[in-house]
Amino acid sequence: MFRSALGLIAASALLLVPMSSRAAIDLLAAVPADYEVVASLDTRQIIDSSTFKAAWPVLKKPKSDAQLAGLKAISGVDLMKDVDRVSLFSRVNDDDSVGVVFEGRFDEARLLVLVQANSTYKTYQQGGRAIHEWLDEGEDRLKFATFPEPGALILWNSKAAMEASVAAMGNPAGALKGTAEAKAVPADAATLAGWGILITRQETCPGAKLRVASATATMRLTGEEMNMTMTVAPEPDFATQWLDMAKGAKALAQIQRDNPMLAEMAGKVTFPPAQDGRVIEMNMTLANDELIDLATQVQH
Repeated sequence: MFRSALGLIAASALLLVPMSSRAAIDLLAAVPADYEVVASLDTRQIIDSSTFKAAWPVLKKPKSDAQLAGLKAISGVDLMKDVDRVSLFSRVNDDDSVGVVFEGRFDEARLLVLVQANSTYKTYQQGGRAIHEWLDEGEDRLKFATFPEPGALILWNSKAAMEASVAAMGNPAGALKGTAEAKAVPADAATLAGWGILITRQETCPGAKLRVASATATMRLTGEEMNMTMTVAPEPDFATQWLDMAKGAKALAQIQRDNPMLAEMAGKVTFPPAQDGRVIEMNMTLANDELIDLATQVQH
């Protein structure tokens, strides 16, 4: 699923061009009500942060600068400046359900020129929206796209995913925004560097095996450090066991002699008191110098 999502992101990078405004799409209104995964990164906040500026020189590959420069020369796009937010939504274990939302600066006319060069391209109306369809030969998959708002672009991996999402945008009752599970989205999502939610709806979902009803992950960048939080809402009557399991996993990770990085990271995890006696929270904060050390270890 996520490999396909990354493919969507990479392919769509060629379609981004400068414009003056930032989109303000209502993400949950575009997510079908039965979806289980939603994630969003404020790429503008991340790239502009001192944390990223400290870690990027270590994380980037030798060819990264050349690749970015080449993309800019071909498309006129500076990927470090022209994308403000990237979001993803999908069902669990279902590549065809993936949708990706880009917010930033887009030139619709230029997008159409690029896509129309594909002999399979066609456009039509769906739910009052202009839909663009073409065959991605690299993935051997039809792709679908629309501009829901100025400065926003949605791409889907299948016609069924597109139709479900467009239907949700046209009928709030069919969108995740109108469900009880939408409360898993952080109240301060618009200010976060990143967030994601998992809603357990089927027995094959990873959360089902761990007796989790829903889970929320957040990433906050505050000056010289990064804070990551995972909040888990277990099924009723499983909070105590879940907390014991999480603490046990931390202890197990801390004694891994062959993986000192994992042991070090586990040592930074804390468990505040359970919310409402049931919701479990895990926190980890890393300073910029710790992130650089971690990035260096990952590179080697």
